[in-house]
Order: sequence, then structure tokens, then C-alpha cells
Amino acid sequence: MKRMNKRAASLLLVAVVAVSVPAVVAANGTNHGVKVNGTAAITRSHAAEMIFNAFQYVHLAPHHHSVPLSNDTPRNGSNQPMSPIGGQTGQVDHTVYENTQYGFRFTLPDSWKGYTIVTDKWEGLSAGNTQGAKVVESGAALSIRHPKWTAEQPRQDIPILVFTVHQWNELQQEKFFIGAAPTGPRELTRNQEYVFALPARYNFAYPDGYQEVEDILKSNPIQSMSPVGGQTGQVNHTVYENTQYGFRFTLPDSWRGYTIVTDKWEGLSAGSTQGAKVVESGAELSIRHPKWTAEQPRQDIPILVFTIHQWNELQQEKFFIGAAPTGPRELTRNQKYVFALPARYNFAYPDGYQEVEDILQSNPIQPIK
Repeated sequence: MKRMNKRAASLLLVAVVAVSVPAVVAANGTNHGVKVNGTAAITRSHAAEMIFNAFQYVHLAPHHHSVPLSNDTPRNGSNQPMSPIGGQTGQVDHTVYENTQYGFRFTLPDSWKGYTIVTDKWEGLSAGNTQGAKVVESGAALSIRHPKWTAEQPRQDIPILVFTVHQWNELQQEKFFIGAAPTGPRELTRNQEYVFALPARYNFAYPDGYQEVEDILKSNPIQSMSPVGGQTGQVNHTVYENTQYGFRFTLPDSWRGYTIVTDKWEGLSAGSTQGAKVVESGAELSIRHPKWTAEQPRQDIPILVFTIHQWNELQQEKFFIGAAPTGPRELTRNQKYVFALPARYNFAYPDGYQEVEDILQSNPIQPIK
């Protein structure tokens, strides 16, 4: 093992002492310790983190390539209930953190309403340097912090490392490394400019709430969108969740009060000399804008629901839907169903069709179990 530098050794010594004696804790609402009777106050959790960081060969950051840090100003989102369909669908309260600087959206349980964003940075250390590792890359590290977190009772954050696509490719080629864990960060999602990743062993200390965070991460909560730079924070979104088929659809807050129109698609037989017959069918759900009226209809957001078997049959052209030269386009899937957009769904160009196109380009639909 490479020798630790003096800073790492000092951190390790302080952390070990802190773990060995009763911890003095204090809260000042920031990510740093405060002083109690002139002594820096740290928690056992902080001490454990210091031990882990010591083994990462902690270095002060010189001038190097960097990704600008985020200035987040989170605000609470709100949603409204709706009538369920088939007894198992409807709207649930979620809080959506949207970061337009880097271009991602993160859906949280409503119990996280009032969260804060802690901004920090990751550092990438040089690989194969006989003179000791040096910081050669860095970028933003954003942590979503539970509203019940305190210095006395810290809870598990949701950490997100932000890499440029170039940095991520360099990391995969082992041109630099992050931390001392045997594995690197795990990609969560990406857009055209950035890759968003989960740090390795982010929950090694098993603080309160770590299992809840694991469950959140299993629900595919993060979605990419186009970054615009300099604009971060929370925006109000309405989230439609369908637990019957297993998907979540995030809508702009202007769609609050939407309705769900249920119908069905029909699959017609292919190659029949007696004329096409209905051989398959399934659910068609349309999310309807609250301003829609019979006198002034607006563009719905249609979602066709296929079983995996039906979708595979459709791809093999064993049946077809409608007269369009192309078939439905897959939006997302879970283990049982494929969710798709009908071909030429907006052929009449009604009011709001461009808004619906923009919504669909933001990757609004996510599978859930």
C-alpha cells in the first residue's frame, strides 16, 4: 500500500481518538463542525467518514480541471390527489428536485419535502505516479439531505457525483481514481454533457436512513434532461404514479388537476386473406390537460401498455396497430410491461402538441416495481 501523506495520517489520528471517546456534537446547519468550549465538535459518523477519507490519501486541491459547483436553492414541491383507476392507480405526493445547471431531475418521497442540498466536490487522483498521487480532476458532489438530519442525529444523504462525459471516460480508462474503494462510482444516468454517479461505499458507516436511501435508489429516481447552466433548485411538479402497471410520469406543475382517460389499443392480424382481425389488445392511458374541453381540446399524452410478450410479437410483425408506416415507440419498461407512444399520436396538431413534445423529450416516465 502506498504511504499516506501527513494530512491523511493526521485525519486518521484525530478520527480514531474521536471514536474512542464520547463525541461532542453541535449543530449550526452547515456541513462543518462548530466549536464547543473552543474545541471542534464532530460526531462519530463524521469520525468514521474521516477514517475512510484518510485511506483515500486526502490532498489539498491545487489548480486543475474542474466542473463548477452547483448553487441550489431548494423549495418544496406539492402535488394533489386524483381518483384511482382500477383500484391501484392514481397520484401520490412526491417532491422533485430539479437541477437545470447539470441537467437532471430526482424524484423523492414526500417525506423528504424540505430537504437541503449540500454542495462539495470530488477529487480524482493521478494513477501510476511514483511520486505520490496528485489531484488531476475534480467536479461537483451534490448530496440531497433529509429534512430530519441534524448534527446530533445525522441521516444518510443521497450523494450524486457529477462528471463531464470526458472525465467519466478517463475514469473508466483508469487514468485517475477516486477514493480507496476497490470499485469506482456507479453510473445512475447521463445526458449529452454529464454523467451522474453514485460513490462507491457511500453508506459504509450505515447511518440512520441508509436502508430508505437504498430503496429510493432502487426505484430509478433520477432522470436526465438538457442542462441550461446556472439555474438550480426545486420546481413544482405533479407526479402521476400508476401502480397497476408500474410506472411514474412527471408533469409540469401547470398540469396539476389532469385527468386520466382509459381506453384500449387493438392489434390486428397480419397476413390474413380474410381481412384483419383483432388478435391482441391492451390498455391505453391518456393523461389529459386540466384545460381540455370538448370545445377546445388539447393534446393528450397517450401511453400504450403492452405485456413483454405482446411487445415482442409486435416487433416480429405478428400483428400491427393502426395504419401508420411505423409502429409505437418504446418509452420505458419494467419486468412485466412495455410503455410506448403511439405512432403519429399528434397528427392533427391540436393546441398544446408542442408542449407535449417538450415534455416527452425530458424523459418524464420511469418504471417502478
